[in-house]
Amino acid sequence: MVEIPVWQLAEGKDEIDMAGKFERYPFKIGEILTLKKIHPCGNAVWVVERVGQEIGIRCRKCSHFLVIPRRTLEKSVKSIETP
Repeated sequence: MVEIPVWQLAEGKDEIDMAGKFERYPFKIGEILTLKKIHPCGNAVWVVERVGQEIGIRCRKCSHFLVIPRRTLEKSVKSIETP
C-alpha cells in the first residue's frame, strides 16, 4: 500500500497542487483514510464504503458506519492509503 497526501503531486510537476475551490478529491471505495480526530473507540482509521455527494466511511476498529458530506471529510482527512 502506498500512502499519499490529500493534495497530490501534479503529473510532470515538481510542486504540490492542492484541490481548488471547485475541485474535489476523487474518493474511491476501499481507500483507507486517517482522520485528524480520533473516534471515541480510540481509532482514527476509516475505510471508504460509499461514494457520492456524501461519503460513507466505516471505522476499522468498531465497524461504526458514518455518512459525512464530501467537503467536511476533505477538511478532516490527514492521509489516504490506496488498497
